[in-house]
Amino acid sequence: MTVQRSTKFTAVLEHTLVFAGDLLPYGIMFLLTLMVGYGLGLESAAFFSMTYVYVAVVTAVVCGPNLLSLKRRMPVAVSPGAVVAASLSLRAAVICIGAALVIGLLYATKSPLSMISLMLILFVGRLFETAVDGPATSVQYLRGAGEYFFLRLLVFVLICCITGLGSITSSAPTLMRIALSYLVGSAVGFFVTLTISRHLLFPISGVKEETRAQASEFGKFFLATVLFLAASRLHPMIIHFFSGHKAAGQFAMVQNLFSVVAVAAGGVAGLFFWSRNREVTQKSSAGIPWRWLAGAIPGGLALGAASGAAMDVLYLRPLGSTTEVRTVAWLLCASTPFLIIQAILSNQLVLQKRDREMLTLSALSAAAGLLLITLLVYKFGLFGAALSVSASAIFSTLLGIFIMHRAHE
Repeated sequence: MTVQRSTKFTAVLEHTLVFAGDLLPYGIMFLLTLMVGYGLGLESAAFFSMTYVYVAVVTAVVCGPNLLSLKRRMPVAVSPGAVVAASLSLRAAVICIGAALVIGLLYATKSPLSMISLMLILFVGRLFETAVDGPATSVQYLRGAGEYFFLRLLVFVLICCITGLGSITSSAPTLMRIALSYLVGSAVGFFVTLTISRHLLFPISGVKEETRAQASEFGKFFLATVLFLAASRLHPMIIHFFSGHKAAGQFAMVQNLFSVVAVAAGGVAGLFFWSRNREVTQKSSAGIPWRWLAGAIPGGLALGAASGAAMDVLYLRPLGSTTEVRTVAWLLCASTPFLIIQAILSNQLVLQKRDREMLTLSALSAAAGLLLITLLVYKFGLFGAALSVSASAIFSTLLGIFIMHRAHE
């Protein structure tokens, strides 16, 4: 019994370290948003956040599936270096295509040149930042979760320090200066990661075959990622259509701050997954985890309340934000319990290897989410956008419970 508990604890600890390492990149954008807000004011932070929305959508569509295929192929790879090289080439090609399309569209619609130039720098910086995924994943599988976490932490510190120094040493900080400092920090972090992991990557052989294999894996995850983004990252664009650029930027800024909380909510579901994944059978994992769902409500409320208070007291109030923006932040944080429940149900379907039901849940949730966002934004503006996050998660929860109940009748 003691050995089983020790093994289970080790598995949960390893997952926690990996999850903490995966969370750190979200912390970079969180700190950039804080840095711009404190240094240049809320208006600049809103403009910066709105610009980053386009970067986030393109890179998330690419990097999510790419990272999943990378982690799926790494454990059985004959040549880890080939897996990393194929991942980097595929990621760079698709991100460049997506960036060209977005920037071309904005240029054709006569968007401000300041936004386009800032976006270009952020795209390159984001490409370097996410390129760390490949070498870091080789460290995770070949050296362990602990070294993976410390490598991610080192990159996080490097990017934040270089970005901060670049801004502080400037006599007149600007958005372009901060973005360029972020680009330099991301490039340094990537090359440091390559240097640390170089002995794990050589020799490199079979890159072409590995690229074809990863492209196939990428395709499997692409649709689910697009569906997820449709229900989680398009709020500012829809607000822009109905209420203008300023309101969209304000919501994007608050959403950037809240993203860390949302990812932490997903981490709770991940701990649930790993705690039940040790020596589990299809029978023992079947059914709806009512105890976990019930526990997610007080836990999510506590996490959301702490996050809302921190955003309000430490950032929004000192920088003179409006009551409307502060209310939006609180409404977003109030959705935390529903996001945790939604993630737990999704992980339960993953644990049962019910891929078809998982895709069905994603597709219907995305469709309902887009409808809810559009209707609520049209009627209530920023408040409606914040409310749509909870409404979408509640719909996804009810649908997930229905799917799981029907599957085990």
